[in-house]
Amino acid sequence: MRDRDHIEDILARCSEALGEPLDRETLRPPEPEGAASYVADAGTTLYVVGTVSRRGFCLSLSNPLFPHAADCAARQAERARALVGDRLGGAVCTAILTERHGIQSFALYPQLGGYSQNRGVRWIQKRSVSRSAITWLTDAFAATASEVEDDDARDAAFLRPLRRLAEERGPDETVSRSALALEGAMRRGEIRAFSGLQHGDFWLGNVLPTGRPTMRRSGPDWGFAIIDWRGARVAGHPAIDALRFSMSGFGQGRAAASRLRRYGAKTGLTDRECAASCLCAMGWLADNLDQFPRPRFHAGATKAAQFLVRNEFV
Repeated sequence: MRDRDHIEDILARCSEALGEPLDRETLRPPEPEGAASYVADAGTTLYVVGTVSRRGFCLSLSNPLFPHAADCAARQAERARALVGDRLGGAVCTAILTERHGIQSFALYPQLGGYSQNRGVRWIQKRSVSRSAITWLTDAFAATASEVEDDDARDAAFLRPLRRLAEERGPDETVSRSALALEGAMRRGEIRAFSGLQHGDFWLGNVLPTGRPTMRRSGPDWGFAIIDWRGARVAGHPAIDALRFSMSGFGQGRAAASRLRRYGAKTGLTDRECAASCLCAMGWLADNLDQFPRPRFHAGATKAAQFLVRNEFV
């Protein structure tokens, strides 16, 4: 754990802002301390409980080498919430408090629920959250997306990323073939280009069930909250979020493909337009990896392209 005095100072500031002391004895990490992270700029997450309300809170601390990370993530969440409006914004998890301790930023969030360790309950939660999350993504598309028709803007935001992805050395050849095919189709005017809000890491672990389920005829229905907005883009490639969420929860077969197609049907995107949005996001990421390991990016791009080809999106 970080220096105790450093943590004590941050907890004192959080306690002051909340109007109740935080119970220092409940402070704990979500995983064994010292567990390796796969990104160099990853911060630290600690859970703590209020002494009066017994509410749980999540404290996000920036990595000292990347002191602005926690503040950046909190600001991106606020920006996304404002962009999608009040109704959709309720699912965007925003910080209760964001401040700095020295040069290092920290943010305090409400502690959310999570997926059950019971396999049966977890499966029901996944089904409920999947249905709601795909609907949220389609509504966010309607609220934020616009067709890019200007030639220069389309070239910069779509054609260049597709070509960039095709030129990347490392992924399976399925990636380059798919990117070039979609670039050609877009140049010929066969598919449209849309930009809009993109979360950037919209997988099952960042879409958490919350509270107690509402009982409906179709079964238990959980609310959900979306966390980790640091990589969000206002004018991004939205379909990548639907792809990542579908694959993270339902693998690479028909179950995942049906969810991506439901997203396409509700947004009005064709299969190829969905695929182009996904691979454009990958092409943009190739030049904006920051601390994300390139071999891991190659593996992700390969997996996405193979899924799109196997399920006939390309």
